[in-house]
Amino acid sequence: MKTTRYGLAILLMSSLVLTCQEEEPKVIDFPVISTGSITTFTHNQATLNGNVTADGGAAVTERGLYFGTSSNPEISGVKKVSGSGTGSFSETVTGLSPNTKYYVKAYAVNSKGIGYGGEQTFTTLPDPAVAPTVET
Repeated sequence: MKTTRYGLAILLMSSLVLTCQEEEPKVIDFPVISTGSITTFTHNQATLNGNVTADGGAAVTERGLYFGTSSNPEISGVKKVSGSGTGSFSETVTGLSPNTKYYVKAYAVNSKGIGYGGEQTFTTLPDPAVAPTVET
């Protein structure tokens, strides 16, 4: 009878020890994202591209692009949201100024924070309505 009690006590204690062990915390990192090339642009619009290649261990709740006329467009540029999740995405932006250099940077957000792609640049075409002057 004593052997059965001791065996039962050991079994209960071992299950308590196993139950009380802490799980390793899940490591969350920033999303991995790249800024794609600008596929088409005219004097006043452009198609901007990005690709979230890894979520960093947590769901990507927002992704998109920043663009503007200064380097580091995430600071003073325009934010264009393009959904959530991983994968490729693109946005067409309009109302751009002719013959102007623009800076573009893709971004993605998860519970760790914001991941940024590299910065890309492009220059819009001259306004076709403005005829060049020719001197003779």
